[in-house]
Formats: sequence, structure tokens, C-alpha cells
Amino acid sequence: MPPIRVFVDLDEVLEDFTGAALRLHGYTRESFEKLRTPGVYDITKPLKMTLEEFNKPINEMGEAFWLGLAPLPWHRELVNLVERWVKKEWYILTSTMDYVGEESGKKKWCKRLLGRNFDRIIITKHKHVMSMPSSILIDDNPTNIYNWEGDDDYNTGEGFLFPSWGNGLYKVADHPLDTIRRNFHEYFAG
Repeated sequence: MPPIRVFVDLDEVLEDFTGAALRLHGYTRESFEKLRTPGVYDITKPLKMTLEEFNKPINEMGEAFWLGLAPLPWHRELVNLVERWVKKEWYILTSTMDYVGEESGKKKWCKRLLGRNFDRIIITKHKHVMSMPSSILIDDNPTNIYNWEGDDDYNTGEGFLFPSWGNGLYKVADHPLDTIRRNFHEYFAG
């Protein structure tokens, strides 16, 4: 089997973007989840906000918003799991949403969490262009997984949907690593 490259999403996989953004709007995750239909990815609709209204306080904070994001409880265990399977051939692959200070904040956040020499972060609006044979994307956004796996000759990677309240795996969102472990075992056993 050729060497495997694993790409790990950042927002809602390693860090708590949603919780921080909700606090800016006066919500807790618990109060928000009562408004949200489980499995629906868009968080602006249950809040009855436009994307511009949702983004405004995030942009006002700039880089400080990104630097203040809390790591999710399983972040270290997920990194260890990925490194166990592929050693150092893994990368953070995160989308940019054009927030003020987002790119610099995400890079600094990763260095703080993963070490100051960590330089394997890719920020793009086009995650699917990194898809290739023997590549895996771990992401909570079902659209990103679909585009990664594709139905053409270009996007031939494997996608592991990371369980979250905003996708179809919401029933196992409290223990997402169980699903990812199972995905790795099936991928490498197959």
C-alpha cells in the first residue's frame, strides 16, 4: 500500500468554533442545540440570523477570536490516533471563511497547540484539490467529504465524516473518536 496522507479539519474537529461563536451571540451550545434540528450543518438558520449578522462580532474580534478558541476534549487523542496510523504524514486542512485575522489566528492557534515548529497547516477554500489516492480527510462537513471523494478521476481520496451535531452522525457526536477509530481499522484492513 502506498504511503497514506491524512488531512484533519480544524473547526469543530480540533477546536470549538461553534461554542465560541455562539457565546458572542449570547447562546450556550446547550441552548443552541435545542433550536437546531440535529444533523443540519448551517448554524445561522436556527439563530434566525443572516451570515453577515453572525459574522459581525467574529470579525470585530479579529485574530483574538481565533486565538481564544478552546480545543475540543478529544483533540490530543485524535492527533495521537492519526500519528499512530501515519506517523508524521498528516496535515491540518482548514477552510477559510474570510474572517478578519482568521488565517494568522488559525496558524498561531495550531502552533500553540501542536508546538511552535508545527508547519503542516493548509488553509484554503478548495480542500478537494488535495484529494488524491491514498489520502484521507477527517472533516465534520458532509459537503467537504463528498467533494473529497468525488465522482471523477481527480478526487479519489477517502473521507471520514467526523461525528457532530451538525451532520448525519449526530447520534454518536458525544463519542466521535469511536467512529474515527473504526474508520481507520476498516480502511487499513481493507
